[in-house]
Amino acid sequence: MNMISLLRQRVVTQGIATISIEEYNKLQTEWITRVRLQLVTPVIVPVEILNKLDAICIDGCTCVTKTPVPKHHKPNCHYRLATEVIELLTNTLPDAVLSGG
Repeated sequence: MNMISLLRQRVVTQGIATISIEEYNKLQTEWITRVRLQLVTPVIVPVEILNKLDAICIDGCTCVTKTPVPKHHKPNCHYRLATEVIELLTNTLPDAVLSGG
């Protein structure tokens, strides 16, 4: 029986989950092993999406603001919206895989 199951059983039967140092070490090893085994599915972002967003940014200002700083543009300005989406994609999904196809 693994340590996680053993601890669950102890809590249910005894109402406590006190463990010895040896059990702690086993539990830590078990968790490290489990975390390593978890598969991370990459998010695939087609490169065309970023290319099209970049194209929107070029002459994309619809509020006639003459600055490249998005926060100075109106909230519904196409330039601001495109740059915010690019930022979201690059900051929220830093490990995203760009797909060329």
